[in-house]
Amino acid sequence: MLQNLTGNKSSKNQSTKLYRSSDNFFNAKAIILPLKDGKKLNVILNEEQALGFGVNMEDNVTITKENGEKIVANVIVSSEIKPGTIGIYEDILSRFPLKKEESVSIEVAQSSSVANDAIRKKMKGEKISYEEMFAIIKDISEGKLNEVMMTYYVASSFFYSTTDEEMYQTAKAMAEC
Repeated sequence: MLQNLTGNKSSKNQSTKLYRSSDNFFNAKAIILPLKDGKKLNVILNEEQALGFGVNMEDNVTITKENGEKIVANVIVSSEIKPGTIGIYEDILSRFPLKKEESVSIEVAQSSSVANDAIRKKMKGEKISYEEMFAIIKDISEGKLNEVMMTYYVASSFFYSTTDEEMYQTAKAMAEC
């Protein structure tokens, strides 16, 4: 199906050049796909290229335009997308306008270690500080906290009651983010 959208007629024997511009990100040309998810902001990366940069299916990536605008999107990998390109679902365009073949940079959107450590503490029933709560809420609002860690965070609230102070901290962090 994607072959018609990308014009890619790749074969397993074709060598794939990775367009690496640094250890943390790579550049790609945007291909607008006539696809919508309706819930998630999705992009499709070439499977081999994504793995070369440590990007896995269902990871989140930060896409940055040359003018510095950024958006975080969910990754789908496919061998049908040419290396050096990124397939953009139409859902993204209303929030992040792109032109056909516009150059963007792509990097893994990683949640902060503060947020991950705070969620681990919360899962053990330990109290977390406002700074830790802020890191969690900030990563959620920026789309950097993956679904597994969000699930752990929410589930910990069912196992350990939330204090009034934690509820206040959560609301304050949400307002600030």
